[in-house]
Amino acid sequence: MHNALTEIRISRSALIHNVKAFRGVIGPKVQLMVVVKSNAYGHGVGECAPIFAKAGVDWFGVASLTEALQLRHIVKTKPILVLSFVDGGTAAIEKAIQQGIRLPAYTKEQLRQYQRIAQRLKKSAFIHLKFDTGTSRIGFLPEELPMVVWYLQRLTNVQVEGVYSHFSEVESNNKKFTLKQLDCFTTLVNNLESSLARRLIKHIDCSAGVLLEPQSHFDMVRVGMSAYGIHTVQDRKLIKHTYPKFSLIPVLTFHTTVIQVKRVTKGVTIGYNRTFTCKKPTTIAVLPVGYWDGLDRKLSNIGSVIINGKHAPIRGRVCMNLTMVDVTGIAAVHVGSQVTFIGCAGPTCLTVEALAKQIGTISYEVLTRLNPSIARSLAP
Repeated sequence: MHNALTEIRISRSALIHNVKAFRGVIGPKVQLMVVVKSNAYGHGVGECAPIFAKAGVDWFGVASLTEALQLRHIVKTKPILVLSFVDGGTAAIEKAIQQGIRLPAYTKEQLRQYQRIAQRLKKSAFIHLKFDTGTSRIGFLPEELPMVVWYLQRLTNVQVEGVYSHFSEVESNNKKFTLKQLDCFTTLVNNLESSLARRLIKHIDCSAGVLLEPQSHFDMVRVGMSAYGIHTVQDRKLIKHTYPKFSLIPVLTFHTTVIQVKRVTKGVTIGYNRTFTCKKPTTIAVLPVGYWDGLDRKLSNIGSVIINGKHAPIRGRVCMNLTMVDVTGIAAVHVGSQVTFIGCAGPTCLTVEALAKQIGTISYEVLTRLNPSIARSLAP
């Protein structure tokens, strides 16, 4: 159990807005997959997935088979694709096949394994072939296509439903490598469909690709972080030029309450290793949140929180379960005052992007490191 004073709030209306925003970009003929891996990018898969399903998402994507089997208890009917790795062994693959979960294939050993298990179950294993077109992660290499086709033509219980790849720097202003990947993928899928004599669900686009490379929408797009309202394209002008009405709304806010307020004198040091010394009499508020909760330790002495609509600087080291902030000059701070780590309080805001910049990382890491045991509640 996590402490009862700390909460993450998820906006239902923001989730729906973001799905509609992407649907407006891709149109009705392209399928929309929302990726809910890593606890829905830290937002809470149990809270977000049902809302996405009702908002008209066509597919769900996850990182692992374990995540897929957990998601199937939440989303009963929508197709689920494992995008990365198949963990859990034979028993987990059996459950996946029985529950209609789509499996990735990027090695010949996987193809053989799926065939053996599906044949024993007297069912079909539906797979999506993953090709590595330039990210050098999982995936068959393009030159392995003839071998892949040879296997597929001999497997009776493995049904190829889709083929996919992943861009490595589609967010970049330099399109040269992205276009090279796109050309490679297009050639691959054309040859694959020709060899198998049927159409497949083709997908390569991530959130940024959807907005920056319309020619790569193919049959389905995969929207990850941007489904939660976080822009992955740094240069927003590139989006506004093509989609002037496109907008995203951040879904998550992160809050706690003050547990103690104290007045200390000039010269008093704060926190482990005494990294901050008060230069004048100072009012300190103690918060029941630390790096265990996902508040990065690198925010020590440089970050801030919002209390009563004003920024309160973090003083001293962020501890495992506690953080101290300077509330000198902020009126009416008391035990129970609300604290915002991510989100807005009146006109004052702390964005995920700003936090990430402060500690030299990306928004993905800030959000996915939020402790999954923190209560997530749905807001309008």
